Order: sequence, then C-alpha cells, then structure tokens
Amino acid sequence: MKVQISTNNNFNTKIVMAKRLPQAQHLNSNLLQLLFLKMNSFSTKLLPFAAFLLLSVLGGNDSIFAQCADTSPTGDCDGDLVQNGTDLDDDNDGILDVDEGCGVGGSLLEWGTATWTGGDPGNDFATVSVTTVNFVQFTADNSATDFGGLPSYSSANNVSFNGTEGLLLQAPLSEFLNNVNSIRYEISFDTPVTGLSFRIVDIDKRTTADANGDPFTDQVTITISNGGTPLVLTSGTDYTFGSAVNDLTGGVFQGNSLVNDVPTSDGDIIYTLTDPVDNLLIEFTNVDPTVNAASLGNTAFLISNLVWDCSNRDTDNDGIEDSIDNDSDADGCPDALEGDGGFTLADLDGDNSLGDTVDANGVPTIAAGGQNDVSSIDANISGGECDDDGDLLTNTEEGSLGTDPD
Repeated sequence: MKVQISTNNNFNTKIVMAKRLPQAQHLNSNLLQLLFLKMNSFSTKLLPFAAFLLLSVLGGNDSIFAQCADTSPTGDCDGDLVQNGTDLDDDNDGILDVDEGCGVGGSLLEWGTATWTGGDPGNDFATVSVTTVNFVQFTADNSATDFGGLPSYSSANNVSFNGTEGLLLQAPLSEFLNNVNSIRYEISFDTPVTGLSFRIVDIDKRTTADANGDPFTDQVTITISNGGTPLVLTSGTDYTFGSAVNDLTGGVFQGNSLVNDVPTSDGDIIYTLTDPVDNLLIEFTNVDPTVNAASLGNTAFLISNLVWDCSNRDTDNDGIEDSIDNDSDADGCPDALEGDGGFTLADLDGDNSLGDTVDANGVPTIAAGGQNDVSSIDANISGGECDDDGDLLTNTEEGSLGTDPD
C-alpha cells in the first residue's frame, strides 16, 4: 500500500491511495490510482463510492488482477468452491467463460460442418479457408502443396477413414516419386489454444504390390508451434502412435506396415497437448525408392476434427486470460460493469467480481445465469457505472463516458 498526501497552492488537499499490481502491466509504474478527493468540495453523497474504493484497496487480495494460481480443471480460480472444469464463469464477472474464449466442454472444429470463407478446405486446388469457432479464427491453408508435381492431388471433407472423420488428402503414387513432392497443410489459430487434440490418420507402408497398387512408404512431418517457436514434444505425454507407425523423432513419422481401411488406430498419430498452440504444419510424402512414374495406386492420410479446451484470449496482453481477468481490456472498469446486467459498484466484491454466492454452475446468483458482454474487450468504451476520470462521479452521472474537468 502507498499513501501520498499533498497540498496545492489553493489549499485543496489531494489524497492518493495506490496499490502495487505486479500483473497490471498497462499501468504506469505499476500503480493504480484509486481515490482522488478534493476535500473542500467533498459531497456526502459520494461517501458510498469512496468507501467502495477504499475497500477495494484494503481488501484481502494482494492483487485484484492477480493471475489464477491453478487454472487446471480441478482448480478454482474465483474461489467460489466450483472447480474450473465445471464452472461456467471462472472470474465471477457474470460474463460466461464461453463468451470470454474458454467455455466448459471446449471447442470443436468439424471439417465437414463448419461455415468457411475463402473456399472449402476440401478443394483440389490452392485454397486458404477461414472459419470461426467460439471467437477463435481458424485458418486452413494448402497453398504450399506441390501442386505442379501433384496435378492429381485431391481432398474430401467430412470423410470417415479407418473409423475417424475429418479431411482426407491424397495423390497418386506415381506423382510422389521418392520424397520429391509433398502435400503441405497448414492450420493456424488467431489466438493460441490450449488442450488441443487431433489425429493424423493412416500413416502406413505397403511392402509388396497388391490389387490396390504398388509399394509405398508414407512419411509425415508435423511441426506444432506457438508464436513462431516449435514446441518440443514428448512421446507418451504429448502424443502417441499406433503399431504401424515409427517415430523418427523431431516430429517425423514413417509407416512400417499396411493398414487396411477398417476402424483402427494402428496407423494414427494422436496428439493431446497442454501447452498453447497457434500453428500446425503437416507435410506428407512418400519415401519408398521403388516408386516411379508408372507406379499404380494412391496414398492418402486424414486430418481429424480438432478439439481444444480454451483459447488464450488475452485482450490487454497482461498475461491473464480474459476468462479469469476481471478487467480484460485494462481500461480500469471491471468487466462485471461492462456487461448488460445493469450492475453498479455496490454489487461488486472486493476483487471486482459479483461475489462468491453462485449457482450450481458457478455463476453469481445476482447475474441470474449470466450477462451479455458489451464492452469488456474494448478499452475505448467504459461502463456507465465506472468513473473514468477519478472524480467520484460515475460516467452515467456525468452524462458521458469521457473525462471532464470536475
């Protein structure tokens, strides 16, 4: 706590009470100015407002913007005794987690049912396809594929292959030759996601010619990144693979035996990630040296539907995800007052939430199931019950959301 008292030339006394907030990177010198009183013009009607601000400073929390210590499903970020894994509002601001990028039950990208712009990801030509799932923009890009060397490349959406649904990509063996041409598919998220799970299906090997075609050896290289830096992944923890697949390490996998088109995971590489991810690059080719321009048959693989727990949406870049940040845009106005619930400062707890009296879903009962977001991620717009200029008059009382000389 820091208290400063100073007197200016006209004898107005200014009391500034501030608190160090290590997580509030948007504040100069990490100080939050909470109270500014002109004592010679102080009005008793402002006492409740002043009392609230004092309680906010003197409350038991070391930092009202502090990062949650345990964001796991069994943690309890808001201290309301409802675990994160079932809590629909992990910061008790009344704005549900699903509206802050982290809904209970996670998010699902189904290749065949999503609405795409820019083209369908199942197109047989260079296409950059974009869709949005729970506020996360998802981009699928096949434009780096060697279309010149793979003129018969084809793909199909909403396909079931070896018992898994997803996006199927294939080309004739005769066009792959020996590690000459590749299918390249890049998937990106506009904000990192955590808890990402997906499969690469049917990485296998045919050793002798049969009715379906000549020998081949599939090889796939999978690079998973965040912020341009590839993740270092651990076998058995971050991914597993079937018996028909060899792990060559470094994200490179190669088929070792044939997998017929039957429900099986023998040719699958299965990812279950915990670290944030914003980019996947999948490169598929054939490395069998016997393949030539006369080779018969196709080789193919499938990218499964993708599931993730949360997007790491952090509007103010303070290191705290919006779903557990009580001031997501760092405008000084608590998120609870930037929804459509009509709440006032008197409704807030000492941590700028709507309190810890919650329903079975972890939503403050005062919010009656939750409120819609209005301006919690727009720093240019503040709630009417906040005080942008620190003069102890709410924005509504001043008749505008701006500052004034009062």
